[in-house]
Amino acid sequence: MPDPDTPSLEQLIHTQPHLWRGRARSSHHNAPVISTGFAELDASLPDGGWPASGLMEWIVPHWGVGELRLLMPLLLHLNLQARWCAWLSAPYTPYAPALVSHGFDLRYLLIINRINSAKTKQVDQNLFWSMEKLLANPACGVVLAWPQQPSVKHLRRLQSVATNSKNLVIIFQQQALANTPTPLRIQLTAENNTNDKALNIEILKARGSLSRRSLRLVL
Repeated sequence: MPDPDTPSLEQLIHTQPHLWRGRARSSHHNAPVISTGFAELDASLPDGGWPASGLMEWIVPHWGVGELRLLMPLLLHLNLQARWCAWLSAPYTPYAPALVSHGFDLRYLLIINRINSAKTKQVDQNLFWSMEKLLANPACGVVLAWPQQPSVKHLRRLQSVATNSKNLVIIFQQQALANTPTPLRIQLTAENNTNDKALNIEILKARGSLSRRSLRLVL
């Protein structure tokens, strides 16, 4: 017979804040977040916004589908705090007049271009070294990077450095790696045959929830 002094599973779930149901959204929202600027997306994320620190992976099969428009509220939030936004190895040079038109202060923009080299592995090693140094600087708010061949080892280290320094790093990839330590991974695809600038967002992985969710945003 069960011991009457031993709490049931249901009692433990409701009384222990570190336990949660795998298919339910986490009921405790202690992690600092930054609003995405889109109420529907905020409601779809476990903590109600982008994580304020740590690592995010954005899977974008084709560059230019709207990833920067989706990112702009976050960049402006950090820019208003006079924190640096670093772009590393971006596929395109950021268009300064467009950033200014959104209210972005270019004094807090840092661009590091990729060094052309046949040794892709060496290029990425230099890139990740630069990212770690930037994340360790409290003046930096977010690091955006487009590495060529990231490894699970690289991502695990970035997650640790970003979390410890309370900074945010976003890795953009065209294909997802398996078994990465990333707490939040999303995939973005443009919606075809539409007159408005719509973006389909699939939340592939989110710490605090096992559910995959999809939504459509008009940017």
